[in-house]
Amino acid sequence: MTCQQLEFYSSIVVLTGPGLSARSGLPAPATLSDGNWETVHPLQMLALQAQPNDCHGALADWERRVLERRGQFTILTHNTDGLHQRAGSQNVVELYGSMHRLRCTNPQCEWRENRFWELPLPACPDCSCPTRPDVAWYGEEPAAEMDWLAQRALRRCDLFLALAVSDSTPRLHDFVNLARFAKARTVLVSVDHSAHMAEEFDEIHDCPAEDFVTEIRNCAQAVKEPTRLRPLTTEEAIAVSDTPADLAPLQKSFTSGYLAVFDVADFKTRNHMLGHAQGDQDLEDFLQVAAAVGVQACMRYSQDQFVVLCPRLETLEALQRTYSNEQKIQAGYRALACRDGCLRSKVATHDLRLRRAVRVAYVMIFRGQALDDAARQVAEKVKFVRVDQILAVNEIQSEYHPWSALHGEFSALQCPFCHGGEFDWNSQDLAAFGREGQCRQCGSEVEFENFSQS
Repeated sequence: MTCQQLEFYSSIVVLTGPGLSARSGLPAPATLSDGNWETVHPLQMLALQAQPNDCHGALADWERRVLERRGQFTILTHNTDGLHQRAGSQNVVELYGSMHRLRCTNPQCEWRENRFWELPLPACPDCSCPTRPDVAWYGEEPAAEMDWLAQRALRRCDLFLALAVSDSTPRLHDFVNLARFAKARTVLVSVDHSAHMAEEFDEIHDCPAEDFVTEIRNCAQAVKEPTRLRPLTTEEAIAVSDTPADLAPLQKSFTSGYLAVFDVADFKTRNHMLGHAQGDQDLEDFLQVAAAVGVQACMRYSQDQFVVLCPRLETLEALQRTYSNEQKIQAGYRALACRDGCLRSKVATHDLRLRRAVRVAYVMIFRGQALDDAARQVAEKVKFVRVDQILAVNEIQSEYHPWSALHGEFSALQCPFCHGGEFDWNSQDLAAFGREGQCRQCGSEVEFENFSQS
């Protein structure tokens, strides 16, 4: 896979190891294993003097580009030097803390403060207990909050990239497994890896991390975002965005007939459960089916919607029937709860049948009528159409009727701590793939996320 293709993933997690900071002149923090804060203070001074290298800067630029297109980008780092933040990265999970931050040693006290510190360490201003740099010795478990954030990002990613790591990098195996569980693409970039380590990744690049990430930035500067799907009957490629495609080129060839907007039902659910590769295949299949049934024109309109032009209503019905199928998968949910500084998980599975189907509304149009306006009129109402129905726009009622192509229900959600089933949800979006909330019985923060195995 080329650097250009990696650039345009939508949910990216990058793991960085000590080798990245070494290129800024910082030694590997092996001294953090002896429990002596006097060995940490010189490292803090070196970190303050060090400058982010080209790889830190390229990662920050990559994150900015992903956020601009409303994606997700998370850096998981074993380093405690803060160079990622100084380079401009926003979403950084410091797995083993930060040597530029102090925290209270009292487990009941939540005081933390980013500050420059010197020996002897000051007392906690809240409870007068001793303080310590907010870093974990090698052998200590990382903070539950950092572990929570790391697992949350990995469960949602579609690309996991490990940079400047080696066989001795802590928890590398666990992170790769979590990413693979989420059906993400896993990529290793390291000049120091074993054959056993390489077997766990989909893709291996034996090169320096800064060269690889800089190449991604250079590719992004040289080309625009590619269109994965090619329209069947138009010469110009239609860029996929939130803005509907311009249908003006079709007006010259279209006389009269039916204009329909097809919306791939439960596309986001299939994309999440079966993986992004399957989602892309669904969209490709729709274009192939459209060509097979002989529509006059079919082009991608926006996201998972397609505009179809044809002279006969029977052709639209044939396209709908031919595209539909059903797939049996094992699905369920994983619950991850955090309370009192500890994590607990619960997994529930069951079998369900996941349908691939479309819903469609159409309007009869004649020569001279703007296709753009007609398509927008249909697109605004297509969400009210039930799956397996074709309705004219003027037949669609204004009252919202929920639809679903997903057959089967998830098992009752339970809190991993107390097994309670009542929650205060942070979001009212019932169509979301995962839910976050608080258990009413024990007060733990719980996150539920669906998964599947086809």
